[in-house]
Order: sequence, then C-alpha cells, then structure tokens
Amino acid sequence: MATPASVSLLAGCSTDKLIDDPAVRRQFLVGVVDRTIALGASLGVRVAIETGERLALRHRLGEVKTSMLQDVEAGRSGKIVAILGTLVGIARRLDRPAPLLDAVYALPRMRASVLGLLP
Repeated sequence: MATPASVSLLAGCSTDKLIDDPAVRRQFLVGVVDRTIALGASLGVRVAIETGERLALRHRLGEVKTSMLQDVEAGRSGKIVAILGTLVGIARRLDRPAPLLDAVYALPRMRASVLGLLP
C-alpha cells in the first residue's frame, strides 16, 4: 500500500506504530487509503477489502518497515515519484481534489530532495 508507506517515510517508523497512534491512523492512514481507493473506483478498480480491515491485516504483521522508508534510509528515492507522483497525477487528471495525497507526496519528495536523492 503506497500511501501508508509515505506516512511511514514521513514519520520514520514501522507501520504498526502508525496504526497504533489514533491521530495518525485517523488523520493520515485512513484518509490516504480511502482517497486512493476512491481514485481507483473512479477508474473502475474495485477493492474487495475495507480500509479498517486492510489496516488491521497490516497491523497483524507486526513491526514492518515499509520499502519506501527502507529505500530512503539506504539512499534511494525509488518509489516516491513513481508511486506517489502517479497517484497525484491520477487525481489531477480526474479533476479530483486530493489535498492529503498532495501533502503525502510533497513532503516525502522534499525529504528525498534534501537528502540529495532527487533533483
């Protein structure tokens, strides 16, 4: 799931800690997952699992560091533009406001840029 990965990158921690924090879960994780699912639905993509159930499954995995966080820690920008930039691009093409997705793309992109991983 790309959007929780971006929140993990911003917070610098594993997803279980993000899910355990009520404010992060409510304000960021649920918001970005729901918005991503809504964008997919606009394109005819159906998701068979609700956001809460998806986060519960992820939480059961325990302490998992997302690949996006691991990439940046290893000096790679990898998925930031490819995944998050694509989500933001889809929202713009569909003329769907997505301020939370914009933020969770802009901030990791800035972090990677400051670290010298992006131009």
